[in-house]
Amino acid sequence: MLKLVEFYINYKPTSFDSLNWICSRKHWGDRNKYADAIRLKTINTLKRHRIPRKPFENPVRISIAYPKDGLDLDNHGFFAKAVIDGMKGWVIEDDAKAYFKEFFQEFYDGDLIRVMVEEVRHEQDEDRVF
Repeated sequence: MLKLVEFYINYKPTSFDSLNWICSRKHWGDRNKYADAIRLKTINTLKRHRIPRKPFENPVRISIAYPKDGLDLDNHGFFAKAVIDGMKGWVIEDDAKAYFKEFFQEFYDGDLIRVMVEEVRHEQDEDRVF
């Protein structure tokens, strides 16, 4: 049986969360502080949702859905990276390709950021001929 974890982060991205703004205007130290704050928010959300600290044993697919916030979808990239880093050791073992196979971002009509982590079927990708 495949497993699924779903949780919601109470955060509304603004233009200051834009990948364009973060990479072009922020000092690297400020970017690190921002990423740390998002990682901590993710960890606190996992605790609040009572999601056990037990990483999936098989590779996962992660989907992040954002409220319609005025940013282009790809401008959420830095935020998504920080959320995924916050899940390492908790929901996912690591974000290396052995554990993390697929990633999707989308908009939806909700008010909170929805994060879904789903176990994917283990396939012998290394042995496949395309």
